[in-house]
Amino acid sequence: RRVLFRSLKPNSQYHQITMKSEFRVAPHVHIIDPDFPSLDRNFSCVKTKTILNLNQSTICLHETGDTISPGVAATGAWEESDVTRILQILIRNPHLDMIDIDANIGGFTMFTAGALGRFTLAIDCYLPNIERIARAVQIQRIQNKVVLVHNALYSSSGINLSIPIDDPSGIRLINDIHNKDKKTYF
Repeated sequence: RRVLFRSLKPNSQYHQITMKSEFRVAPHVHIIDPDFPSLDRNFSCVKTKTILNLNQSTICLHETGDTISPGVAATGAWEESDVTRILQILIRNPHLDMIDIDANIGGFTMFTAGALGRFTLAIDCYLPNIERIARAVQIQRIQNKVVLVHNALYSSSGINLSIPIDDPSGIRLINDIHNKDKKTYF
């Protein structure tokens, strides 16, 4: 789910070329501006715990229904050992940046970008998750370190996404779109 990738530093010729063309993406790729005014901003946010003596960051939570928010609220991190491992790899490899696939509320994104200051591409299919990351990005003032992509990623086509209205942690892939549960949307 988490992918580290190599990038060229901002002063390189390649980076300058990609920065000029950064908005030329396929029409089905939805890049979200964290400062876009119509995004929901009405939710609680907490400071993360300090990991590896880095600065704290911010994570914005769901009020009810998901698995991750209560854990972050209680401990200041989600999957702390995995976050620590990723941070250690990034610290040892300053040429690497981060791709956070299935970013959820930003449990990895806000540590890699917010605490470590590393560029992070965060991808999630659930807009309320993206809105929470966007708000945390604003609070931390790291808009230049995070690109938010509101899309689902899967290795083949023809699969549908089921997102329960009352449980954002219950997102599932299904093959049969005729068997829709009334409590889900696609």
